[in-house]
Amino acid sequence: MTRVIITGAGSYIGTHLGAWLSRRPERFEAEEMDLHGAWDASAFLGCGCVIHVAGLAHRKEQPGDEALYDRVNRELAVEVARAAKAQGVKQFVFFSSMSVYGLTCGRITKHTQPAPNTHYGVSKWKAEQALAELEDDAFHVAVLRPPMIYGRGCRGNYPRLSALAQSLPLFPRVQNERSMLYIDTLCAFVERLADSGEGGLQGALARCGVPMTFVEVDDPGILHDADTPEDYKELLELHNSQLIRPVLQLGIAREKKFLDQRVAMLLALTDETNSVRLACQRMQLSYSSGWNAINLLEKELGCAVVVRTQGGPKGGRSELTEKGRELLRAYESYTQRLRAAADELFAEYFPDLFTK
Repeated sequence: MTRVIITGAGSYIGTHLGAWLSRRPERFEAEEMDLHGAWDASAFLGCGCVIHVAGLAHRKEQPGDEALYDRVNRELAVEVARAAKAQGVKQFVFFSSMSVYGLTCGRITKHTQPAPNTHYGVSKWKAEQALAELEDDAFHVAVLRPPMIYGRGCRGNYPRLSALAQSLPLFPRVQNERSMLYIDTLCAFVERLADSGEGGLQGALARCGVPMTFVEVDDPGILHDADTPEDYKELLELHNSQLIRPVLQLGIAREKKFLDQRVAMLLALTDETNSVRLACQRMQLSYSSGWNAINLLEKELGCAVVVRTQGGPKGGRSELTEKGRELLRAYESYTQRLRAAADELFAEYFPDLFTK
């Protein structure tokens, strides 16, 4: 059995996590911990996992609030982590936020770098960096940056919008997209982290039992293997040296764009799984949208890229034609060389920015 302590007693996420883990009494002993005022570090003795939810959020920021956010969201998180580590805790889960990206619009991808622009976001980003320095083979740190959390009893704007949508016969069409995550989905993932702590975040993903796809990327921050504090320090220095960098959105178009990184990923996953449906599922893309992208690509090229076989003893399957594989290889080489050229030109024309 794993004893789990959840800081931030009474919070929406903390309360739901405690209730979720308590449904498995044979595996977890979960309790909430209030960090207001004095708290006892010895409470972590015999604890296998600490989930740090406590923090300052959901308030209008004022010009003089920077020190307050730093004290609650960074200093307190580090104090709790140090105390937990000293008492032999193996797994520390830190709830950060998407606010570390500082974006008010646009999509966050694996290439998006943290650039916080609020006191809240800055304090969370600084906490992440400080916690990383505490990690070692005996103390794993997992950082989560969830989007807006919704579910029964949630706070904020979501319940107001939900009530409004259910009461109005018509709802205005608003061009506004925002990522959301259901509270039970979040709890199920955190349960994996709290299970044993072995292998940190990578271990939790492995224990989920879902297929994992290895994708070749050219981002040094992703390719860098960081297993020790020294490795992470090197990675952090690399990251800080590349905060300003060229950003390319590469695609091929006639009147419409018909080939980009998204379509290339769809082709690569189809080739790997022999199934357009599975490829779409892994990309969280609707089946119809996937085929629409393939059909547009084939129309513009004037040739088949994906061939589908129906029926048979093993059921239907989809696979790339030889032309499709040639196209995918060419596109990957094309984008790789363009990015390399962009890096060289950026260093040539913006040497001062490139070295900061």
